[in-house]
Amino acid sequence: MPLRPRHFFIISARKLWSRILFSPSPHPTPLQHSPFATMIDLHFELTRPPHTSTHFRVQKDTPKVSLDTETLTFPEEQVGIPASEGFGYLEVDIGDTIGPEMRYRIIRKLGFGRSSTVWMAYGNGSTQESTARKYVVIKILTAFTTRMNEQGSMLEKTISAQLANPLFLVRDPPVPVAPSWERVYCLSPYDSFVPTNPITSENHLCFLLNPAGPNLNAIRHRFPEAKVPLPLVKRIVTDAVTALYYLHRTADVVHTDLKADNILLESTLTDAEIMVIIRSDPPQYYPVMKVLGRDIKTVIRQPLAFPIDKGKFMLADYSHAQMQTFNITPRITNYISPEPLCAPETALGIEWGEGIDIWALSCL
Repeated sequence: MPLRPRHFFIISARKLWSRILFSPSPHPTPLQHSPFATMIDLHFELTRPPHTSTHFRVQKDTPKVSLDTETLTFPEEQVGIPASEGFGYLEVDIGDTIGPEMRYRIIRKLGFGRSSTVWMAYGNGSTQESTARKYVVIKILTAFTTRMNEQGSMLEKTISAQLANPLFLVRDPPVPVAPSWERVYCLSPYDSFVPTNPITSENHLCFLLNPAGPNLNAIRHRFPEAKVPLPLVKRIVTDAVTALYYLHRTADVVHTDLKADNILLESTLTDAEIMVIIRSDPPQYYPVMKVLGRDIKTVIRQPLAFPIDKGKFMLADYSHAQMQTFNITPRITNYISPEPLCAPETALGIEWGEGIDIWALSCL
């Protein structure tokens, strides 16, 4: 009998606990922070190159950057702070065109993160699966994160391609993969391109995605005391387990960063409905601020509102994902998972695998 998501969840949980309880590591050493891990942990001082005396200090979980003589408080992402300091956001404005043949026109900022910004664009779609859509979502990585992908210190581009078209598992020799209906529960990019920042001449890896709704955190706060009704909880868990089944069993990938922010609701809006929302709620800006002697204008994020009574939940954001076959594709870092969702094996510094995603889901 083929293994289905429910059996997969139970078996993975059993495997997790059997490893923890009965297979102690002979070398339970603390987690080793790779250069990549150091960069994404914000407990550090950032310094400019030797030819200047400007110093930065980034405060954890805040948008503040302290210089020698002043503290810059950013309303959202740290626009204007260069890639040499771990940032390097592409400065995007409403109305800008981007992509192959300048195909996509930016019309709305949907959100941002430590390593990227997310925008809605209007265009002719892609040469692949979203040719019929006028509206697409573009995730624009910072120059720093793009560089990490180019160097192989992050695998988002590699893993996104594996999720979109897993013809073979990364085995030695490769193992053919059959088509899987569970794929639709993973929101993965269907195309990518790499524009160059005209100001810094740095590259920015961009991913094209289908529009998606709010994340689980935003949905939770729609309810009194942030308590999600049981029927909705069942939907979320079922869809998330299905996504993990595809991720682990078909694509051979471990997410490593499963959290409420990375579980999104499928968009059920038509292009016409999106157009109405865009026109009724036009773009907005924060006041212009000075950053390193330059005027910076930051666009305010305006996520789209979606009904939550229909549509499936999808697992998104593979910026920290890793391949399971670490003997072929070595682990990039052991600095994984948000601390509150950290599985025992990562806390103990022993070998980890797909079970860490199951643990994180159960902690939500």
